[in-house]
Amino acid sequence: MHLYHPVMFVGLGGTGCRIGAELERRLREELCGPDGLKLHGPAFGLTELRPFELPSCLQFVYADLSEDELGQLRRRSVPNEAHSEVADRTAYYAYDLLPQFRSYPEVAKFLRVKAADFVRDWLPPGEHEPMVVPLRLGAGQLPTVGRAALYATVSDSLEVLRQPIIRAIGRITNSAPELRLLNPAREPGLQTVDVFVAFSVAGGTGAGIFYDYLHIVESAFRQAGIDAKIYPLVLMPSAFEAGSGGGLNASLNAGRALLDMFRLVDELNQDQRAHGDLGGTPTVRGRHVRYPREGDVPMRLGAMQTAFLFSKAVGIARDDLHRSIVALILSLVGLDVPAGGRDAGGPVSFADSFINGVVERQSMSPTRIGCRGVSTSLVGSLTVPFDDLADMFAGRLLGRGVRELQLVPPGRSESNRDLIREFFNGSSVGPVWQRAAGAFDDPAAEQGIKGAATIRGMLRERGVRMGDSLQNLDQTLLRTMPELVRDFNPAEGARSVLRHADLFRLRRVVLGEAALAENIDQLGVRGVMDGRRVPPAAPVKAWESDPRPPQLIELRDRMGGLVKATVSEKPVVDTIALQDEWFRYRARRFWHASWNDHRQTWQQRLTRFTGHLRSLAEELTAYERGCEEAFNRRAEELYRARVGVTYLLPPRQDLEQTYAEMLRRLARRGKRENATEGEILNALLGPDGWANALAEASVLGRSGGTEGLRNILGLLKQEVAGILRGGDPDEVPLLPHMSNLLRVAAKRAQDVPVADSDVQQFVGTLSGMLPGGFMPEGSGRLSVLVVYPAAEADDLVEKWLGGQLRILTRRGDKPVQFRAVQTESITVVLTRTGMGITEVPELRQVLLDWAGAVREPRADSLLPWRQRLGFGADWLATTEAHREEILLRLLCAAWNGQVECFGGSESPERIRIALSRRPDAEAMVLELGAFGRASSWGSVLRQYETWTLADGGEIRLNFCAQLMESIPNGFTEILDDPHPLYWELVGMADRQVKVLTDMRERMPAGARQRCEQLIGFWSRTLPAARQRTFLREAPNGNSLIALETTVKNRHDEA
Repeated sequence: MHLYHPVMFVGLGGTGCRIGAELERRLREELCGPDGLKLHGPAFGLTELRPFELPSCLQFVYADLSEDELGQLRRRSVPNEAHSEVADRTAYYAYDLLPQFRSYPEVAKFLRVKAADFVRDWLPPGEHEPMVVPLRLGAGQLPTVGRAALYATVSDSLEVLRQPIIRAIGRITNSAPELRLLNPAREPGLQTVDVFVAFSVAGGTGAGIFYDYLHIVESAFRQAGIDAKIYPLVLMPSAFEAGSGGGLNASLNAGRALLDMFRLVDELNQDQRAHGDLGGTPTVRGRHVRYPREGDVPMRLGAMQTAFLFSKAVGIARDDLHRSIVALILSLVGLDVPAGGRDAGGPVSFADSFINGVVERQSMSPTRIGCRGVSTSLVGSLTVPFDDLADMFAGRLLGRGVRELQLVPPGRSESNRDLIREFFNGSSVGPVWQRAAGAFDDPAAEQGIKGAATIRGMLRERGVRMGDSLQNLDQTLLRTMPELVRDFNPAEGARSVLRHADLFRLRRVVLGEAALAENIDQLGVRGVMDGRRVPPAAPVKAWESDPRPPQLIELRDRMGGLVKATVSEKPVVDTIALQDEWFRYRARRFWHASWNDHRQTWQQRLTRFTGHLRSLAEELTAYERGCEEAFNRRAEELYRARVGVTYLLPPRQDLEQTYAEMLRRLARRGKRENATEGEILNALLGPDGWANALAEASVLGRSGGTEGLRNILGLLKQEVAGILRGGDPDEVPLLPHMSNLLRVAAKRAQDVPVADSDVQQFVGTLSGMLPGGFMPEGSGRLSVLVVYPAAEADDLVEKWLGGQLRILTRRGDKPVQFRAVQTESITVVLTRTGMGITEVPELRQVLLDWAGAVREPRADSLLPWRQRLGFGADWLATTEAHREEILLRLLCAAWNGQVECFGGSESPERIRIALSRRPDAEAMVLELGAFGRASSWGSVLRQYETWTLADGGEIRLNFCAQLMESIPNGFTEILDDPHPLYWELVGMADRQVKVLTDMRERMPAGARQRCEQLIGFWSRTLPAARQRTFLREAPNGNSLIALETTVKNRHDEA
């Protein structure tokens, strides 16, 4: 995989964070290789990067109210805990989003006091507000709560939000040298950055903060002088099961969020000149994105041309949907602009060329409810799940290796005396093991000592000197033992032992093992140290109470003194040996007493260390007990039928054989052909692997055993991944490379070592990669991108792929694009774009769910807290500009006599609007509803909204498209007189305003919103619609008002 342009990913809420972590992991897999050093190699030469560090042209920003979610990101995005620090080199976390308050009511009260003018429109009153507490766990699936928490945090300054983004931008601006090494053939362009913003509209955090973040991200780039191309990637409610973030509440959250999203897209992209005054003057200011210090935060026109909606296709799991979104991003960032496409003013990245080349988005939708800024996408990918297989195989290897290593060797085959001594020495208390008695000037060493009296005197002197040495030892220990205990470091002692043993033998060394033969092995380090705490057993019972050294009992010269006694005689030798034993015993008493005096310090350290050692060993033992079940469960998960993400795997019956071959290769790498799993495990981890895991357990306390286990699994996974990916060039890859499989299948290539059975399985899996009906929702124009593994484009391969994938396209869809990339996957990106909000089934449904909840409100719906821009009653989908345009066309139909009323014309129960006055003309039927004494005509626009959302089929869209082009008959020639219904309708406006105004005065203040809407319809929308200009030659007048005047003048003249 190559990188051609700088990219930023912004993950919002739990969903965005998980997608980002998966994206980081896949990028490290592709770019860094199994050992993390691929970018260091001759192909790139980025030697200053750490293992598994991504180049700085890739940056990630994460924001979530849940501290737990943010805390897990580092571990999720790197191969193992040992590399968690490299995540911080390219990822920034908005940890300080939470305000100082624990609950939402506290936040709301704070905002009403401090920023009343800025939150009045969107922060609901305190009555019935939800008790979301604690906020550190999230927004309680209420978007208003999410935005309020964010707003309270930035009420003084936006820097908390901006700083992570600005730091990431700073790294991007300095990434030119890396981009040159990644792509020496072209000059790196840093003027434009592709920004992918992922979130869900089902929850509270992502749906609550996305609108603010879009503005803040774009403004940060603009202030840095960089053009940001923003691509929102939106997970729809269908991706979540009811009870797990889905259901009606998710749908209600999405209804408002998606409406806000696509209104913003329209504002940023609408071609005002093509549609008169619709939408007013083009603006770069997002609605209601204002802050107390900064005021309005603008967005540049054209910065965000669309948003991609990801709905759950039949059979696709949410995790696989996350992976498919990641596959989309990888496909877009791993490709360059097509040859000849980098002209001045043209697209600067492949994503820009593939996504932003749709001019239809600027035009109005057929229904006139918004423009055509909606895009949907589905991604199918065929990958070899190296990471998952490595994880699964490493887990089994660890479990089986632990099972072997924790067995106690039988009989006397294991002796740990030397390792216990090693632990003492390594932990800086070696003297406590030795308990040296100290030196003294030994008179027994002098030559020529003869005679009983002389020898007895020498022995007495020897005892005195021993006593003096012991007194010196006592004084020395008073000075040195505190320092010795202070330096006691059990972890270093363990590291010394682990140079020669595995973790489970270390446990036997430290804790002892009753099944071993030798007493010291049964005691272990802990038992020996505890034994050093009490007085040692006296070799002679009397020594316990008599501190005097032993003396010679009887020694005489022989033959009347002529034959002198010598020191070599047995009584003398025995006495000297007994004195030596006494000396050692007395020295040990001093050592033990001094060691005992400081027991509180060393015992505490030893107890803490043994607790960590036990924790890690027990965690490994527990893991071993469940490893086979976990292996089988993971295998079932890998081999289950999937939609969206398809895995190319060894046949299920060959999985054990693949595992066994992996073990053989690992054993050969360690130069031991017949090594057992325990020996392989120990060799792969080595002293540092065990020691680092134990250090992890020691640092993290209670959770340390779990973290140490993760550390070990990560190291094993890294080694196993290297074997699976075929790291040794002299060996046939354990899993065949997809690029080789594709060459053999498509071109019958003979120069690659691939088995026929592997090719057949590859072809069969590829053929089922895109099941029937696997298409993104909606009716927009389909674009298809197929990314396949190859060093360069190959027409034969592309033709063969097209035949195998059988992608169904319609007239008007774009031709399928093929791109070759050096990666181990085949990805098919399917997108529909240029659609209005009524053309996507799930989008229509969430808007209808919202309408139903408004029509029949329930207290537990909490509708005011499921928005971020305004809690008042609003129209279902239209803005004022939309309503004026729609009403203009409906009035034209009334002018032409195409509207038929049922139940009277002043306040009909139902109306039928036809495309012409022919009897067989297609027509729409709207059920109108009166509001008190007011006319039912006030509901015509609301019913039109509902009608368009009920069905987004092509027939209904074509009907709307024709209806919304209606003009009065004879517009450019001899103008027809308006139908009487037209005059009746426009003539009742003043009367209806008076009726509704009287009704409003008698209503409670909190129940006037619908009445205010209707007053606005008659007093503002209807007059504005009559004044809208037609964009064509208008000899009789360019608005309905002008045409009315023409008709009146004509009648007056007649």
